Amino acid sequence: MGEFENAARSIADAILEKMASGKKVSPDEIDGILKQRLGEINCYPGRSGHRCHRVAFFVSLKNKNYATGRGHLDFSTVLRLLVKHIQGNCPDITRYAVIVTDSWDDSVYWEWRANIENIKRSCLVEAYLITGGKVTSIAL
Repeated sequence: MGEFENAARSIADAILEKMASGKKVSPDEIDGILKQRLGEINCYPGRSGHRCHRVAFFVSLKNKNYATGRGHLDFSTVLRLLVKHIQGNCPDITRYAVIVTDSWDDSVYWEWRANIENIKRSCLVEAYLITGGKVTSIAL
């Protein structure tokens, strides 16, 4: 189990809870769930402001059964933002990067793999796939 698996499970639990009542999770709810659990973090999508934090979450929920509202990010955008955040905006500050997605795309990952391998030299990077309420760790 990865260090942030329980936080990813919190997102999956929120999705299941919303689905049970015929609703879907919004980007703002994801940001709120993670901040309630972990405190101040950077969250994409979210309202993190311009300050860099030690922990950053990059969440891609595009399954129409899970997500609603504008602002959800596709997997490609999440990986681009992860690289931009850690190698550009917040170098030497963010020490934990967590990818949570419902749509892992190996071809997109391979586009960013060299950057992510470089990031892993100074930052713990974890990835989780959410499917039907289950959370699976993805080895990077």
